[in-house]
Amino acid sequence: MHSSAFRHALRVMITCIAGYILAKMIFTGHHSYWILMTIIIILKPAYSLTKEKNIDRLLGTIGGGIIGLLLLLFIKNEIAIFSLMVVCMLGTYTFVRMNYVVMVIFLTPYVLMLFHFLNMDIVDIAGERLVDTLIACVLAWIAMRFLFPSWERSTIRKNMLNVLEANLKYLNKLAAAMRKNNISAVEYKLVRKEVFVSTANLSAALHRMQSEPRSKQQHRVEIYELVVLNHVLSSNIASLYHSVEAEPSPLPSSYLIKLGRCISYLKEAILKISPEATIEEDAEKSPSVKGEENESISRQLEFIQKICADIRKIVFKMA
Repeated sequence: MHSSAFRHALRVMITCIAGYILAKMIFTGHHSYWILMTIIIILKPAYSLTKEKNIDRLLGTIGGGIIGLLLLLFIKNEIAIFSLMVVCMLGTYTFVRMNYVVMVIFLTPYVLMLFHFLNMDIVDIAGERLVDTLIACVLAWIAMRFLFPSWERSTIRKNMLNVLEANLKYLNKLAAAMRKNNISAVEYKLVRKEVFVSTANLSAALHRMQSEPRSKQQHRVEIYELVVLNHVLSSNIASLYHSVEAEPSPLPSSYLIKLGRCISYLKEAILKISPEATIEEDAEKSPSVKGEENESISRQLEFIQKICADIRKIVFKMA
């Protein structure tokens, strides 16, 4: 039960059984398999994805059903209807990966025109499809809401941890650059890529959380602030890294002291989220270098230090 994949499989199985029993108890027509098909299509592991698919399926079926009925009522030429059916078929498979609601809008008239050529009552078919879709959507929503629900609040902590760890590695690379250690372009780009990927995952998790019921959302405002601060932090680290790379000689020790405070803030935030997290310590000693400070680099370091302190503050507030 700790596996989200297992809970989703169990949820789909129970919902399909309920849909099958309901289809047998309430005669909705000769195509009641549409209930099971719709349940399998729209039921997703995350609540927000199921909700989005649910709305798209309902709107697409209603809109497509109205369009299909109007076309069949006002167009009597069989060649014209067949041509429109081919257009709807092409639209269905064109938008199947691009826009789900548009795909369903094309799919419904396509199905209605197909049954028209089988000499079936189109009004009954349209009503049956709408009822079956409605039953499936209601069952899917009930299952996602009450049957082993999977809320983002249970997984978003892992995304936050990944973001902080990625930024910590990014700061360590910046410290190495300040010591004038040789860092390859590939090594730097891999660390930067890890920051971008973890940030995107956290933003996506926050977006999914905002689609969930308000009662299930925890620390939504704080997580939003963390996402924003993380974007600002990573962009400033990238800017400062290139400024440091442009300097011909090792930078003053005072810079590394300031950067050490930033790293310390992120380490404290990581351990607050996950006390068992293993943090790789920097065993290399910083050389004692004196020199004139660059005003631009000093301001950037102070700003990064302030951002890291704010991130630590937000994490401690949530914890």
